[in-house]
Amino acid sequence: MNKEQLQMLLMAKPDLFDGLKHHDQFMDWYPGNMHVINAFGRYAHQLQKSGRRDYYSCYAIRERIRWDSMVSEEGTEYKISNNVTPYIARILMAFSPELDGIFRTKEQRSEDQEET
Repeated sequence: MNKEQLQMLLMAKPDLFDGLKHHDQFMDWYPGNMHVINAFGRYAHQLQKSGRRDYYSCYAIRERIRWDSMVSEEGTEYKISNNVTPYIARILMAFSPELDGIFRTKEQRSEDQEET
């Protein structure tokens, strides 16, 4: 996936991120980190093709990317924030029909919503 494809997806599905917070942070982050989104996608496809699980944790894939980054690159910090992970999961499921449902999603509570 490239930036243009992602931008087209976001225009076609304006409600893709409904219920998520940190929208501005993701929008600032993704243009310089398409390689992270694509790595996430490779791991998700690998998992889906294995047929071992119907769904999986997007957070486990995030940690794998962090691990790969830590052991293979010198002087870098995490390339993927906790806050952008739900965005990547939704993007991949919307972009690749074969990944639809591989990650369970939930609405995040915004800072101004009270706990019930």
